[in-house]
Amino acid sequence: MKKILMPFLCIAGLAAGLAISACAKNGALAVSEPALLPTSDKYGTFYQIFPYSFADSNGDGIGDLKGIIDKLDYIDSLHYDGLWLTPVQSSGSYHKYDIDNYESIDSAFGTLGDYDDLVTAVHGKGMKILLDLVFNHTSVSSPWFSKCLQAHYNKQTASRYYNYYNVEDYTGTIPTGYAQASDYPSLVYECRFWSGMPDLDLDEVLANPDGYLATDLKDVIHFWLVNHKVDGFRLDAVTSYFTDDTVKNGEFLKWLHDYSVSLKSDAYIVGEGSWTSPTENLGYQTASGVDSFFNFEDAKASGYVAQTIIHSDPYYFYQGLLKNLSSVTSTGIPAPFIANHDTGRLYSAAYGALRTSNLKFAHALLQLMNGCTFLYYGDEAGMKVNGTKDEDIRQPMPWGDTYTCKSVYGSTVASDADKYPLGTVAAQLADASSLPNFVKKANQLRRAFPSIPRGAVAQVYESDDGAVGVIRKTYGSEVTYLAINASASDSLSWDFGSVDAKLAVKAALAPSGDFALEGTKLTLPSQSVAVLEENS
Repeated sequence: MKKILMPFLCIAGLAAGLAISACAKNGALAVSEPALLPTSDKYGTFYQIFPYSFADSNGDGIGDLKGIIDKLDYIDSLHYDGLWLTPVQSSGSYHKYDIDNYESIDSAFGTLGDYDDLVTAVHGKGMKILLDLVFNHTSVSSPWFSKCLQAHYNKQTASRYYNYYNVEDYTGTIPTGYAQASDYPSLVYECRFWSGMPDLDLDEVLANPDGYLATDLKDVIHFWLVNHKVDGFRLDAVTSYFTDDTVKNGEFLKWLHDYSVSLKSDAYIVGEGSWTSPTENLGYQTASGVDSFFNFEDAKASGYVAQTIIHSDPYYFYQGLLKNLSSVTSTGIPAPFIANHDTGRLYSAAYGALRTSNLKFAHALLQLMNGCTFLYYGDEAGMKVNGTKDEDIRQPMPWGDTYTCKSVYGSTVASDADKYPLGTVAAQLADASSLPNFVKKANQLRRAFPSIPRGAVAQVYESDDGAVGVIRKTYGSEVTYLAINASASDSLSWDFGSVDAKLAVKAALAPSGDFALEGTKLTLPSQSVAVLEENS
């Protein structure tokens, strides 16, 4: 159904940027930038870093914590509220999801002192930092695992480590999801991901919440939240805590959540839940109180943001927004993203090879979503996947200086032009119309209007051709209207009449082209957003 809004005061005229409107006559108008409001709650914007590939401060080709500290000004300049680092604890792999020692820093990345320096630097900029918490499994090199196997082999049922992992006697058949222990071939152990990642027996935690394993896991949580002052956790693989048992997954999540907030009441926790079922994630949120679960339905080329771009129709964005909001309870916080270290890159999801403006529009749409958004490092610089391996998704950040890391071992060999079609970060920052500078403005837009990440949503208008849509967000006394032109090529108009509310244009964002107002007809350039507010 088509609805019309009443006239507003004025509109911005700009290229590749963001602006706040100033009163003027009909036509393109002069504008100024919005105030950047601090984010004091959990509705922020997080920048995900894969430390191995991000920034190398010592010339060994591998990213490290000091490199992240040295590049923190860059992340802050893009107006992100916080960092999520994939695992940094000691591990034999490059990705560190098979952890040897939870209370450590891998020597390739630095020291615990370096990590503390990073946390201090992040907090000094008013930002937050999340630790990747991997409780489904450890490495086979963990002392816990070797002691558990030894206890089972020697039938030492009183050993504190006896129930740390799911271990059984080998009977000639290896059960599904198990592997034979190399040092103790009379034993098999559960390892649902691969044999190098033995699954912890989290049933032991639920059965004995004050037992040995539960106490050790609590010590890990305390170590990072209290001793090393992280602001919360990203929880890895929560659907695998108990294979095919969503009830127990929720129970363990509640145990983890409740203990975490008992130590730090404002800790933010986001889980890697179901990739395909928002309903399953809703069940986890309801059962546990965990703040967020990633909205995988927003991600990749099949996600709502990408579908909005490819179909040139904001209907997909609106439907995605409503689905996200309906997939959490009143206390849940959506966690939209487009790409991460497992899914690929925004460049492919948003059809960046067709036009750079698609990438800019994708960033704009992401930052118009409710909740707490997540951006994968390098997507703000147009990094491209060359190949299909995990290593290809985790290529070095193209700084254009000595901080650029070497390629991840095992990744597809390709030229920099293939991996970095938009060039280095240094070159792009020098161009006012570049993707990173546009991302800065999209993040600024989000932080300037509290209703954008937090407001109750209603659809107001959709054009007959579906290319122009208007969404209203209400948060307290702030009522914001987002007018979106999803056309990839055309400037389109929105003519509005009278309603009860008076509207004023407050900001506008477009990859290129001018906004204009003639009477009650608002013209939006292609792939653009205008922000209006109700005035009393």
